[in-house]
This record gives sequence, C-alpha cells and structure tokens, in this order.
Amino acid sequence: MMQRTLVLLVPFVLAATATAQKPTLEWQKRSTTIDYGSVPVGNHSLAELPIGQSWRLGANQQTVWRTLVPVIAGDRVLAPGNYVIMLNRVGEASCAIAVGSEFRVEGPLNKLDKPAKKLVIDLPKNGAAVNGNQPANFVVQFGEHEWKGAFTVPGNKTVSVGAWKLTVFSLPAAHIDGRGKTEAPIAALSKDDKEGWNLFVGDSEAKLVPWPQVGSGMPGAPAATPDPSLTTTGKVEASEIKIDGEKPVVELVSAKLTKGSLVVELASGKGGLRVTVPEPKGKAGK
Repeated sequence: MMQRTLVLLVPFVLAATATAQKPTLEWQKRSTTIDYGSVPVGNHSLAELPIGQSWRLGANQQTVWRTLVPVIAGDRVLAPGNYVIMLNRVGEASCAIAVGSEFRVEGPLNKLDKPAKKLVIDLPKNGAAVNGNQPANFVVQFGEHEWKGAFTVPGNKTVSVGAWKLTVFSLPAAHIDGRGKTEAPIAALSKDDKEGWNLFVGDSEAKLVPWPQVGSGMPGAPAATPDPSLTTTGKVEASEIKIDGEKPVVELVSAKLTKGSLVVELASGKGGLRVTVPEPKGKAGK
C-alpha cells in the first residue's frame, strides 16, 4: 500500500506554524502519549485523503506514539515502546491509526458541529474501567472532520525483582489463550521509563525484547529495530498453582530472579503459567 505525506491537505510550508503537542492518557501510574506537531487548518480537509493512502498527522516531525503500557484494539495488542504512526483512509467514511502493517485502531470519519481551527489529537477515557482495564478513544480533529477510534489500556501491577522493576499487565485472558497464534506482551522489565524490555509469551516460548525506539523523529527518519542480540529467549510451561474461580485477566502470582533467569508465575482463565527467561545482559537501544 502506498503511503504519502498529506501535503495537499495542510499548508506545511511554514515550519513556524507547527506547535509540538503531547496529549497523554494516564492509567494506574503508566502513560500513553502522542507526540505530534499541530498545524492550523488551511483550504483542504481530511475528506480529500484518497482511500488507501495515509497522512503522517502534523508537521515538521513524525507523529510518534510513546507508550509505557500495551494498547489493545480488538484482537491486536501494541506492546510498550515508541512507534511512528500514520492516519490511513480505509474507506469512504472510515480511517485507521496504523503502526506499520501489524497494528490498527479503526473508526469512523464524521463531521464536527463546530469545525476545529487546527489539528487536535486527544486520548480521552471512554467510560468506566472493566476488570481494571480502561477503555479510551483516539480522537483526531481537523477542520470540519473528526475521526475517532476505540482502544483499551490494561491495568498493571509492578514489583521489584532484583535491580529491576517488573510490571505485569492485566491483558484479557483471551490474549493468553490465543498466544499460540500471536505472542502476548504480558509484562515490561525496566530500571526506568526510558528503556526496557517487553516480556512476550507464546505457546511454549518466552522472549524479553527491547522496547522499540524511534530515530530523530523527523520526516523520513526510520524506526529503530531492536538489536536481536539483546533479546533473550526462554520457555513457557503450565503451572501447578491453584486458581480460585476463573480469572478474566492476567494476574501476577510471583516473580523472582533465580540463577540469572527471571521466573514469573501468572494466573489467567482457569489455569496458571510459569515463564522462565534469562535476565537481559545488554543495554536496550545500544
């Protein structure tokens, strides 16, 4: 699919017109943020974006989704990290925020009662939390149009494991049940909020993978690919822990470092998992 900057829709000629914005959703001491450059509305609109093409949203810089918590949209999960995002026109009255070809937040394109004078992006909560997980909307307003897509950020529990902080996310149990098809990012291991590792679990394999990073943030700058030498690989086994009732979301039972390996026990659905993976030795992003 061809992607291009929406230069026809917004007067991006004057860099001084762009203003950096960082709307943020905070949930249980974890945040998800959109870093973008706002611009005033010109003579064009979002309706002029051709179906099948994309806009990088804003001016002077790539629009980046920086998240310390997984983002859930339908059966898709975006792991913690930093990602360049685009607004893709997928239909006559629908768009999607896209992270490459693997993750999308889809929703309708509608008209506003009161047109926006500049590009506005927001991440408002959408109702009450369910099982500790907070529904939210990704909102884009530009001129007379508004696009809105639904997503959820899970709750979390953080514990100290040696010199590390391990944050386990309350992903819906369905994501763990389906991990044979798609690895689930169940936790983050870090020493600060700038760099860390995502803990992915598959059917029988576990991985600690460095958080994805973004280069300079300027147009055309590629997203950094995590160094594969910094990924550690371990195993996932059924645990004999006793489960009281059925767990609708993932729950942390215990976590420890043993002989250089991180060992995590989890409860999900009607069963438990034991995850064992070697502790990272390198520095993420280096």
